[in-house]
Amino acid sequence: MPTTGTTDAVQLRTDRGRRRRRHGLAAVLVVLSTGVLVPAVPAGAQSATATTQGKSWKVGDCFAKADLEADSVVLSSKVSCDKPHSVQILHGAPLASFGAPLATASIKTLQRQSGPEYTALQAAAARTCTTANVLAGAYPQKGSALATALGSAQSVSPGTLGQNGWVVPDPRSFNAGNRDLLCVYSTNPGDYGERGDLRRLETTAVLPDTRLCANWGASQRSSCARPHDIETLLFFETPLAGRPQTLGAWGTTDYSTPEERQACAAAARVLMGAERPDVTTGVFPNTFATRDGAPIVLLECQVYTADETLRFPPGTLTGIGSGPITFGKV
Repeated sequence: MPTTGTTDAVQLRTDRGRRRRRHGLAAVLVVLSTGVLVPAVPAGAQSATATTQGKSWKVGDCFAKADLEADSVVLSSKVSCDKPHSVQILHGAPLASFGAPLATASIKTLQRQSGPEYTALQAAAARTCTTANVLAGAYPQKGSALATALGSAQSVSPGTLGQNGWVVPDPRSFNAGNRDLLCVYSTNPGDYGERGDLRRLETTAVLPDTRLCANWGASQRSSCARPHDIETLLFFETPLAGRPQTLGAWGTTDYSTPEERQACAAAARVLMGAERPDVTTGVFPNTFATRDGAPIVLLECQVYTADETLRFPPGTLTGIGSGPITFGKV
């Protein structure tokens, strides 16, 4: 089941000189399923790998065939993460750890969305696919520090295009012993992130097919392998908190709260490895949605040059630490 998905249409900061306002960009309205992902303390019985006999997955594995709407992944479609893929596993737990009715349910009853087993499966996913667990899977070395930095931010997503979600194995794999609930990150064909291992986002690798960079005034993304003005570090969900539900109605103060800006700045310090006076962090709306009937917004945490006449060199700010940056001129 998918949660809020990042979109390429509403996340570019293109208006140099007025960094708190954007014009002419359409927001996407989606409705989230009830009880899919919520920030919660991970249950002690949950495991990051399958413990059932016949295991054919582990955290970090990528699979070419998956359908988040059908809550299913074909485990026989495992591919290298450098090849196009549909999902990457970030966490998982055996269904047996949740007790009845999930421990003994058939795959057919689990996927019947009107049944009590599916309701129990949704509740199990909410306890398993937490922000802490998702970040630990996507950022093996920095996930814990990121979770602390982001505090109460909900449904945090890595800095690439896609969406968090959960699935169960396809019937053949399930009946062969892979009776597990899997937390995954899903990308759309042709999007950034379709190729590449999410776990490399915490490294200094350029990852031009995964990382998100942009230039002021541009209507499309720019490759991080070229000089650029902006880099997106991650996304996180937050209540709309009284702000208008259409982007065109937002005023200057609607774009982010002090708490949201602090969360982004703290996450940037974790990923960069230092606080830098020559780098500015900003939080901007990406996608509007509703969860449990309440409006939310998916925010994009970006970094850009403190001096607008300069731009970043090819590469990423992740892992830059306090070392020098060879800025170029715009």
